[in-house]
Amino acid sequence: MTTTETPVDTGADAAPAVSSPRGIAGVLGSGDHKVVGRVFIGASLILGALSAIALALGTLGNLGSGGLFIAEVNLRLFTAGQIGLVFGFALPFFLGLGLLLVPLQVGASSVAFPRAAAMALWVWLAGAVTMGVAVVIDGGIGGGNTRAVDLAFIATVMILVGLLLGAVCVATTALTLRSPGMTFDRVPMFTWSMVAAAGIWVLTWPVLMGNLILIRVDLVNGQTTFGSATGQWAAVAWAFMQPQIYVLAIPVLGVLGDLIPALTGRRQVSRNVMLAAIGAFAALSIGSWSQIIQLEGVWTGPFFVIVSFAIILPVLAAAGGWGSLLAQGKPRPSAPLAAATVTLLLLLIGVVVGALFAIGPLDLQLLEVGATGTPMAAVGQAGFILAAVAAAALGAAAWWAPKISGDQVPMGLGILGALAALGGGVLWGLGLVLAGASARFSGLEGALDALVVIAAVGMVFVAGALILGGLGLLAARGTTEDDPWGTGQTLEWATTSPPAVGNFEEVPAVTSAEPLCDLRGDGDDAGDEES
Repeated sequence: MTTTETPVDTGADAAPAVSSPRGIAGVLGSGDHKVVGRVFIGASLILGALSAIALALGTLGNLGSGGLFIAEVNLRLFTAGQIGLVFGFALPFFLGLGLLLVPLQVGASSVAFPRAAAMALWVWLAGAVTMGVAVVIDGGIGGGNTRAVDLAFIATVMILVGLLLGAVCVATTALTLRSPGMTFDRVPMFTWSMVAAAGIWVLTWPVLMGNLILIRVDLVNGQTTFGSATGQWAAVAWAFMQPQIYVLAIPVLGVLGDLIPALTGRRQVSRNVMLAAIGAFAALSIGSWSQIIQLEGVWTGPFFVIVSFAIILPVLAAAGGWGSLLAQGKPRPSAPLAAATVTLLLLLIGVVVGALFAIGPLDLQLLEVGATGTPMAAVGQAGFILAAVAAAALGAAAWWAPKISGDQVPMGLGILGALAALGGGVLWGLGLVLAGASARFSGLEGALDALVVIAAVGMVFVAGALILGGLGLLAARGTTEDDPWGTGQTLEWATTSPPAVGNFEEVPAVTSAEPLCDLRGDGDDAGDEES
C-alpha cells in the first residue's frame, strides 16, 4: 500500500449503515417531497370518490319524492359533496402532484420548505377527516348540531390553511430552485400552471375563510343573514360555481401541455402563446367578486357575462396548439392520450355551458337545487369541469406513474377510467343543465326526475373513475426505466423511476424548454424558435 492510499475499515468497528424508517413511521416522519406528494394523491382519490357519492345522494333530494333522506340530510350531503370534491379531491390531487413533480421538473433536489410541505399534508388531512366526522354528527352546512357545525367550519379552515401552505412551497420551488439555464419561459407547462394556480389560490381562498368567519359570527349571535342553513351555503356557493370553479382546471392545462407534446413526439410550436393562454385562463378564473349574497344580480351583470365568454378564448387557443401537434405527430394509443382527449372535450363543453349560463334570457339561473339557492344548471356546469379535472388526474397518474409509483399503469385500466370520467361528466353535466333549462322550456318539466337520476348516476361514474385511478397507481408499484415512454421532454424523465432520495445524480444541461429532446439529439422541425 502506498502512502497516498486510504485504508478501508471493514472490521467489526465499522459504523453500521443508517437506514430510513419504512412503513407508517417513514410516511409520518418524512419530509421527502415525493412521499408527501404520494400521500396527497392517494388520499385525494379516496376522498374524491366518497364526495362524489355523497353529492349523488344529496342531488337525489330534488326528486319529486324527496330522495332517500329528509331535506336537512339532503342539504348536508349535497354541500359536503361539493366541498369534498373541490377541497378533498381536485385541489389536493394537483397540489400533491405539484409537490412530487415540480422539484423534478426544475431539477431541484427537494421542494422548498420540505417540513412546511409535510405540515401542509397533515393539516389538510386532519381537517378533511374532521370535516367528515362533523358532517356525520349533524354538522356542516345546514347542520342541526351547533357544536358540530362549529367543528366543520374549523375543519374547513384547516383544509384551506394546509392547501395554501403547500401551494406556497410549490410556487417557491419553481421560482427559486430552477436549474441553471432554466429561464422562466423554459419551465415545463405543468410547473408554470402550478405557479399560476398557486397565485390564484392565495388570492381567492382567504376570501372564503372570511365568509366562514361571517357565518360563524351570525350563527353565534342568532342572525339569519349568514347564519341560517340557506344563508350559510349562499355565502360560500361562489367557491363552487363559475368563474371560481375554473381555478381547479388551471393545473389541468399544464398537464395537457406536458402530455400532448411528449405523446406526439414533437416540440410545442408557439410555446409562449401557450404559456400566455394558461396565464390568461388563471386570471379569468378569479371568482371571489361574484358573490350573489353580497352583490345581488351579479350573475346577470355585464362583467360576469364578459368573463364567462372571455375564458373560452384561452381554452380555444390552447386546444388549437395541441390540435396541431396531434395532427402533425403520430401519437400511440395509450391511457394518457385517452384521458387527455376526454379532458379537453369536457373542458371545452364546460366553458361553453358556462357562457350559456350567463345569458339571462335562457333562464338557466332560475331552477335551484333544493333549498341551497344554487341553480341546477350551475351544478351541471361545474360537473363538466370536475369531470374534466378527474380525467386529467387519471391522465397525469397514467403518464407520471413511473415517478409516482415506479412503473406504468396497465393501459386497459387507464382507458377504462378515462371512459368512466367521460360518461360521468356528460351524464352529470347534461342531466342538470337540461333540468335547469326546464324553467325555460316547459317540455322538460315531465322529465325532471329522470334528469336528476341521470345526473346522480354520472356522479357515481366519476367516483368510479377516481377509484380506477387509485387502482391503476397501486398496480404500477415497482421499478422501470428512467423514461419508459421514450419520448419524455422534461427533466423528471432524466432520473430513476421511482426517483431516489436527492432526485438526481446529475442534472442535464438546460438549453431549451425540452432538455431531454436536446439530450437525445431530436431535430424536431417544431423546434425552439418560440421556446
